[in-house]
Amino acid sequence: MTLLFCHHCGETLHEGTSFCTNCGEKVEQQNSTEQENSNSAQHKQAVNESPLQNNTPPVSKTSPIISKLPIIIPIVSFLVVCIVLTFYYFNEQSKNDKVLELQQIAEDAALEGNFGEAIETLSEALDIRADYEVLSDNLEEIERAQAFSNQLNHVQKLVSDQEFDKADDELSVLKEQSETETGALFESFRDQIVVEEETITIGKIKLEIDSLSTVDALANRLSTLESLSSSEVDEIKTQILDKIVQITNDLVTEQLANSEFAEALDTINKGLSYKTNDEQLLERKAQVEEDKLAFEEAQEKSDQEDLHNRTAAVELTSFTAELNENGDVSFEGSLISTATIPIYSLTAFYAVYDANGQFLFEGFVYIDPYTLEPGDEGYFTGLIEDVNQEVTVEIYNITWYFDE
Repeated sequence: MTLLFCHHCGETLHEGTSFCTNCGEKVEQQNSTEQENSNSAQHKQAVNESPLQNNTPPVSKTSPIISKLPIIIPIVSFLVVCIVLTFYYFNEQSKNDKVLELQQIAEDAALEGNFGEAIETLSEALDIRADYEVLSDNLEEIERAQAFSNQLNHVQKLVSDQEFDKADDELSVLKEQSETETGALFESFRDQIVVEEETITIGKIKLEIDSLSTVDALANRLSTLESLSSSEVDEIKTQILDKIVQITNDLVTEQLANSEFAEALDTINKGLSYKTNDEQLLERKAQVEEDKLAFEEAQEKSDQEDLHNRTAAVELTSFTAELNENGDVSFEGSLISTATIPIYSLTAFYAVYDANGQFLFEGFVYIDPYTLEPGDEGYFTGLIEDVNQEVTVEIYNITWYFDE
């Protein structure tokens, strides 16, 4: 077997090898004779240079690998540092990604109102990045939001128990607190506060409706409802309007009992201003207008009758006066009652004039019977003594009384 040696590093090679297994250099091929001679020569040289046969000290030969250590060591160190830094970078990056993922999960949970889950998730993130100040700020905000949510739940409990005044007081405090918060979590709370304010307002009005007894008071509540958007508003408005119609009708009934027709119409018109075209009120209005007209006609007739009964309740149907031989004047007369009611205590007043028409004196006589019904006749007589001349007697007035 022929031994070969690398011309570059001197490593022993096997026959047929094309590259040195030590340094990697290409092996120069020689023919077998040249190789044998070369090998023989190298062998002889090696024998001659053997320290057992030569007293000359052997020459030390440095390994190629050792000679390259100053270059290899820095390269290897650099590679190790790069590997360590790369591992550290990717490990830290992985932690950051995990923290950001947990932070997003916590934010979503908080926005959905799952504050306990959000706090637990942020605590897990802080275990990974304890020095991440944003996480601490988020955690504090969510804890405040959780406390706020608990207070708001208590307000809702008070509302469900119809303790509206207490609920209103607590909600006012929460509203002030929410105005100092700028986080997204409190935006939803502010919307909830508006809803609860409307719920409290509606609840109070619903409790008050039955106790309100005037149209003005009900109209005030109706005005309050105009600014609300709750789904219950229309139902409450209907209740209030029905109560306005009821109160209006009751008041109109009282006013008509006192013949206060103008006031009754004003009351109906006021009710119609809140519930326009209400059939019940419109019918009542038409009826009141008819009653008012009939009353006015009756009143006019009554006034005319009253005036007649006061001023022309009797009509003189006959009267005669005569001077007798004794110088006395006797007279008599009759009348009829044209009054529409009984009259009583009738008195006839007369005046006496001489032949020249000069007034002489006057007097009166009572009429019988004492009371006259409508259409009855009354009579009177009289005697004027010692006149002794031709005179004229006139009935210038008749008086009477009647019950009003």
